Amino acid sequence: MKKIVFLICLFTSLFAQAQQTRITGFVSDANDGERIIGANVFLHDRSKGVATDQKGYFNLAVELPATLCVSCIGYEETCLKVDHADQPLQIRLQPLTETLQSVDVSASRIERKTNFNTLTLNAKSIDQLPTLGSRPDIIKAAQQLPGIEAATEASSLMIVRGGNPGENLYLLDNVPLIYVNHLGGFMSVFNSEMINTMDVYKGGFPARFGGKLSSIVDLTTKKGDPSRLKGSLSAGLTDLAFAVEGPGGLKNSSFIVTGRKTLTEALLFAASKVSQEMGGQDYNMAYGFHDINAKYTWAPDAKNSFAFNVYEGDDYMRIWKNNEENGDIERNSIGNIWGNLLVSGQWNSAVSSRLFMANTLSFTQYRLKNNMKAYLRNSIDTTDFFVKTSSRVSDLSLRSDWKLFVGNAYTLEYGLQGSYLTYRPNHFTSSFSEASLPDISSVLDNAFYLDNKLKLGSWFIGSIGLRLNSFVNSGYHHFAWEPRMNLSFGIGGSTLNLTAIRVTQNAHLMMTPGSIMNNEVWIPADARIKPATSDQASVGWQRSFWQGHVDVEIDAYYKLLRDLATYREGYSTLLGDSDWRSKVETGGKGKSYGIEMMTRFNFNRLDGYVGYTWSHTTRQFDQINNGKEYVYEYDRPHSVNINVNYQLTERWSLSALWTYQTGLPYTPVIGVQTTPVITPEGDVDFEQTNIYGERNSARMRDYHRLDLAAKFKTKTEKGRKAEWTFSIYNVYCRQNPFYYYYGDPKGDPLYWNQFPNEPQQLWQRSFFPIIPSFSYKVWF
Repeated sequence: MKKIVFLICLFTSLFAQAQQTRITGFVSDANDGERIIGANVFLHDRSKGVATDQKGYFNLAVELPATLCVSCIGYEETCLKVDHADQPLQIRLQPLTETLQSVDVSASRIERKTNFNTLTLNAKSIDQLPTLGSRPDIIKAAQQLPGIEAATEASSLMIVRGGNPGENLYLLDNVPLIYVNHLGGFMSVFNSEMINTMDVYKGGFPARFGGKLSSIVDLTTKKGDPSRLKGSLSAGLTDLAFAVEGPGGLKNSSFIVTGRKTLTEALLFAASKVSQEMGGQDYNMAYGFHDINAKYTWAPDAKNSFAFNVYEGDDYMRIWKNNEENGDIERNSIGNIWGNLLVSGQWNSAVSSRLFMANTLSFTQYRLKNNMKAYLRNSIDTTDFFVKTSSRVSDLSLRSDWKLFVGNAYTLEYGLQGSYLTYRPNHFTSSFSEASLPDISSVLDNAFYLDNKLKLGSWFIGSIGLRLNSFVNSGYHHFAWEPRMNLSFGIGGSTLNLTAIRVTQNAHLMMTPGSIMNNEVWIPADARIKPATSDQASVGWQRSFWQGHVDVEIDAYYKLLRDLATYREGYSTLLGDSDWRSKVETGGKGKSYGIEMMTRFNFNRLDGYVGYTWSHTTRQFDQINNGKEYVYEYDRPHSVNINVNYQLTERWSLSALWTYQTGLPYTPVIGVQTTPVITPEGDVDFEQTNIYGERNSARMRDYHRLDLAAKFKTKTEKGRKAEWTFSIYNVYCRQNPFYYYYGDPKGDPLYWNQFPNEPQQLWQRSFFPIIPSFSYKVWF
């Protein structure tokens, strides 16, 4: 009987809300016109409220006339009287003018937090963190949050809740970007000048997201200032960057173009020459990258907007040697080129006061090329050969997302996605053999999703959804259903959150971490290499203290993974081998669980956070470690991050970041043995080989470091705004291990131990001592 009464009350509430007038609109920054995500839109008496979505859009059912207020941290609260709602409102918030002004954060509690697995960073918070090279990096900013870690020191490869770098989906304005790293993972491809906000989902994915097991990184780019032409130039020790934005020529149109180019090519070449002069290495080395982002936005009326995006970026590395002596010639080189291309068009439309639509057509491509050449000539013989290998992935996608506002209490989100992908994991040719036969897989990856979102007063917000995925690769067809649940309960001043999801990934990333040369290859699922799946659940608790100035959140998660793929033991690349499938170990299982704690604080001049993660992650493959479960390569049981930002004056701001992590696991050598080998001459010789213990049964030294940064705002002689950034990476010069290796106890890793049954000496390699840096940026 109680259930019947509850349902009657629920439908009565929905019907009553349906009779109200729906106010819709967009919230933007008054200075540059950028849409504000997560702004609170509420009635003056605070009886009802919603938050703007990723488009800066809101939809609220009210009785007219009504007084509507809008607030967001960092902006002045504004209120307006609404008498009619025939067109979407265009609300512009004025940024706080006084740098040291206290922010009233009470408005941020109008909309309860609904997903404790989501972390949101805006451009300001990204810019505050100290970084290597004094250049903001959005991926490194995300890595400082609980549950997210770097694969290795200074790397932008993300490890999220025990996943691997290939299990993260990166969306640039709702378009997937396949490869996201520069310089072997030390920098991300995302230019912070282009990014408006970033949402990182560690779990509890909404039904509209799919295709990856570990995380969703949803990036929203800026649209450019439609009011005036402006831009910026910046220079650091490693690269130059620019940004230009302004009106687009049409009414209500704008554009923004950003770009970066490294300065490292000449520096590395000069260092190579110096090393040669000092009797060191006898080869030359050059590395560089560039990337460019462009976006054009046009809103012909209050209900419709169009956006066109272009991204192109390449990395290029070359190592070469040219020697001529006594008539002998030696010329050889190794080249490595990799990069991304993205082109997309979007149409967003407020179809009616109840229906919002977003359509996206996109093409993305990831490409990898390796070239090796050698020319050797002496008085006896001449050798001239080359080897070329390549890999490529292309993705042509059409996506249509719809949001139906039935009432303030109920919203229905649904949509379709169709993708046509082509995979060419391995293509090679050489002077010794003919080119390999085309090994191309044409794939159809389609999905439909439905998400029901319900809000009952201030005590319950939840969503229950389903995602259906169809994957076809030649004669192989896989169908997956992925239920999604996310429930939040208001209990007094606290919020309790529960999530449970299933996700499927239809492509596997094969890579060898730690190499500066790119070797990332994507392979699609087929009859032998099955799609990977994961079941995940989490529970979270959150509460604010001291009038919202301190926010505490605790999350616990459990994650099971199936049908994982990795390299078979003894292999580290697929390129250059027509039988590359034989190198892939399939059917892997994984398990990860942990507890994450986060405390954020904001007291006028002082803000920051303290984060802690305890976790445990394992893997198991039938043909690895004798089939026994082992500790995952990226398992770090304990991780601590402490960030403090202090506004010293209106011109000076300071920030500090301290990081601690348990050392990464490694496989120890427990002895050596003498092994007979056949020499090229056909003779029998003996070499010493290592005897390894259990896989990943030992750990490196714990990792920790302190980074400091200071920003100074000034003006040029012509009155242009400018900013200096000074940073120190690893202030106390901690020699953190990048990797371990075994060598002779005498200290020469190339000198083999002469005692066959005695373990060799364990050595540590460190790459990042204390590194001071600075950058300069000027706006025009």
